Amino acid sequence: MATITYTVDPGGTGDYTSLNACSVANATNLVGSGNNVIIECFSSDGTADTTAVDLTAWTCSFNSGETLTIACTDTLTASWNTDIYRLSVSNVAAAIRLYGSGIILDGLQIEVAATNANYQNAINIVAQSSNNPSVVKNCLCKGANQGTYRERVVYITPGVSRVIYFYNNVVYNANTTVAHPANSAIAFGAGVANVYMYKNVISGGYNNIFYSTGASNLIAKNTILEGASNALTSAAVTWDASSDYNATDQSSGLRGGINERYSQTFDFTDKSNGEYTLTADDTGAKGFGVDLSGDTPSVTTDRLGETLESPFDIGAYQFLGGGIIFPFNLINPLGGM
Repeated sequence: MATITYTVDPGGTGDYTSLNACSVANATNLVGSGNNVIIECFSSDGTADTTAVDLTAWTCSFNSGETLTIACTDTLTASWNTDIYRLSVSNVAAAIRLYGSGIILDGLQIEVAATNANYQNAINIVAQSSNNPSVVKNCLCKGANQGTYRERVVYITPGVSRVIYFYNNVVYNANTTVAHPANSAIAFGAGVANVYMYKNVISGGYNNIFYSTGASNLIAKNTILEGASNALTSAAVTWDASSDYNATDQSSGLRGGINERYSQTFDFTDKSNGEYTLTADDTGAKGFGVDLSGDTPSVTTDRLGETLESPFDIGAYQFLGGGIIFPFNLINPLGGM
């Protein structure tokens, strides 16, 4: 299998200056070609990519390995970073429209920076192929949180018998002001699918997760739901019985196993600036997760690539602990014995 690689740098040193330009120029049907495509996104000078991305012209297959991977190749950080690649778009229906199966988003920072209408999304996942996954992993998905319009930071409308792997993501800055059920960090449209939502932080919205009638079958593990009036909407919820080891600041609302955690207080490093790593003082999520290495998808690292090990944490990050890390040798700063 051949791999075709393109580079995107809004600063001008790559093959293209916007992800959408790269997609428009190269979109193709990969199925049967024996090829996969990788688009490496970075920012040489901190310039943002400000053009909405539509991936509808790609035809890919996760099952056959003929995939499109769009990955940030800058070093990821735990909070939103304006020095590295970011897709920051205002007043659009979706910053990125993930259409079809076999597309992998990895490590991207994606935001709707401003809204001028209801339901403008950072990611819209739509029209997947039957039982052929797409993947969103290691991403920061940020809402505008302007207080006027109803939001869906991530909107999933996959269709019947679809599969989506959604793990190691932070979905945050969703509008908490508008008291409307569909105002949410993540919303599911109609259509039964299996969405594997592992090891995420979902913060804000009137509901953390909103379900339409006939919406997706959600298998959730090691995920934090916090900062909303409700963790889940009560209508049409299909919270799979295998879901477990999730945590919420609400007193009720999850529908998984006996290890679901309610009424928790989470000690994040710097929530006000979008950093949802856990501190040493956290008692809500640290050490209360489960090993996901034997699941499908198998999750063995956190959002920053740290290896997961026991005790496993709930949320997008593994608490590292340890002592002080000195930046140089304090005994002999010049090195040597």
